[in-house]
Amino acid sequence: MLFPIRYLQEFEPLGTAGGLYHFRDQIRCGNPDYFFVLNGDVCADFPLIEMLEFHKTHREKQQAIVMATEARPFPLSQK
Repeated sequence: MLFPIRYLQEFEPLGTAGGLYHFRDQIRCGNPDYFFVLNGDVCADFPLIEMLEFHKTHREKQQAIVMATEARPFPLSQK
């Protein structure tokens, strides 16, 4: 399954709700049925296709999936 990916960059921290509000016209451009909001400072392997399929099979309910991360220092070298 292919879907478009668009990167929208804040030039000052707006918070999640502030970013959604600020970019609302760009997010709604093209009248998408679904969209994901991901923070760009987090590296992760989210199962986006599976998440979208789950949402499609449960359309009668509003859904939000929240995944937490843990800040850990990145090892520059391994001994």
